[in-house]
Amino acid sequence: MKCVDQNLSGTSMIVLLVSLVAWSVLACNPMGLRHHPISLASQLATWAVMVVAMMSPTLILPIQQICVRSFRHLRAPLVVLFSLAYGCVWVSTGVLLLAAAPALVDTATQRLAPLFALAIAIALVLLWQCSPLKQRCLNRVHGSIDVEAFGCAAAISAVRQGLRHGLWCVLSCWPLMLLALLIPRGHLGVMALAMLVVVGESLDLPKQPRWQLRLPATLIQLLMAQAMIRLRRYGPPQPMSELDPDALSPQVGSVNP
Repeated sequence: MKCVDQNLSGTSMIVLLVSLVAWSVLACNPMGLRHHPISLASQLATWAVMVVAMMSPTLILPIQQICVRSFRHLRAPLVVLFSLAYGCVWVSTGVLLLAAAPALVDTATQRLAPLFALAIAIALVLLWQCSPLKQRCLNRVHGSIDVEAFGCAAAISAVRQGLRHGLWCVLSCWPLMLLALLIPRGHLGVMALAMLVVVGESLDLPKQPRWQLRLPATLIQLLMAQAMIRLRRYGPPQPMSELDPDALSPQVGSVNP
């Protein structure tokens, strides 16, 4: 059991490292998602890096499920197949969103003031975030990842699960991703905020679909718990008046020199 836990922890660190590398690439190329002066192929490559940066942390739990439910010699190939299938769904979505984003920007800026158009886009994203359909998609994202045990059946099941998981992730998150493309400035900041929302949603449990304001409750609790631990560890020393008197008194039977 200890060996399995160490392997899962190593898998999580690898996924987070991949996400960090992708964020570093985006930080070095902040103009990669500008529409007009750059070709669609370059934008699509930047989109792929953007997806890796934002969505990799959400794949930690599915990848861990694959590792737990497969034989050791099949884990790496199945994880690769699952990830490639998942990425293909997002790349296909990127073709549509990158083609639609310039037209939406031009139409909105011609008919509306830029800030007003941006406010409408943010309002529509918030409306989607609160909708029951969004929760239905999230519930599908939380479904378990089941892979076959042997041979070609295992490979086919990994690809099928990657496509299914990617489809429900796209249906759940596409408004946030489109908003990150439509923002005229501060792409990285919006992407980071969207990643926090997506990661937080992936940590929450399935809920009854209804109209509600969804906050990443689990992620907020984890961050608060980590903050409290850091404060207790690096905070000021506890006053002597608040210490336990029993801890300061000598133990019974001890010998004083």
